[in-house]
Amino acid sequence: KKRVRALIFVLWIVSLMSAGPVFAMVGVERDYVDPTNLRWMNETGLFLDVGDTRECRMTHYAVQSGLMGAMVWLSSVFFFMPVFCLTMLYSLIGRRLWQRQRETNVSSRVSHRDKSNRQTIKMLVVVVLAFILCWLPFHVGRYLQFRSLDAPSPLLSVLSEYCSLVSVVLFYLSAAINPILYNTMSWKYRGAAARLFGLADSQPSRCRTASTLKGDGSNGWTESTVSL
Repeated sequence: KKRVRALIFVLWIVSLMSAGPVFAMVGVERDYVDPTNLRWMNETGLFLDVGDTRECRMTHYAVQSGLMGAMVWLSSVFFFMPVFCLTMLYSLIGRRLWQRQRETNVSSRVSHRDKSNRQTIKMLVVVVLAFILCWLPFHVGRYLQFRSLDAPSPLLSVLSEYCSLVSVVLFYLSAAINPILYNTMSWKYRGAAARLFGLADSQPSRCRTASTLKGDGSNGWTESTVSL
């Protein structure tokens, strides 16, 4: 437990340090309006009401100093690294389940175990895809915004704005998507959630996770995967 707590503490410190430069990147900026253009528009009768041009956005210092570019690449690394780790670890878990399915001797519970293994692998794949879909628009929008500063383009600006709007919704969805997926794809998770909210009996029916093998020269117990 001490190691787990220490690891969680270190992860929080690293997260705070990596996100700290954001406070120096964002500020209230005002758009510059050329007085010559305003004078010409007033003389021609095309009066332009500029109004308050202040906006909370990346500061000129963050753009000119290269701080924004560094943060874009750092946040990209923090996105692709978890994706890589999740893909590799869940692939190993799925591979192990598949091998266990093929190595297990034939018994009366093989079909149930095979279905459970396929359901587990499917849910792992869906969890990884949900993480990618929830966070990819944010990183795409930030990259497009960074590119539009180097080479101003109305199209890139519009695309980055739409990505920002979508990413705001997906931020909150990513925090709640996993329980929704588990409830959708796992009957055991649905049963546990029902018992948690008092919608089912507190004592679930216990299912066997091992079976006695008889014959074929094998005695004892054979490990069985837990069904979802």
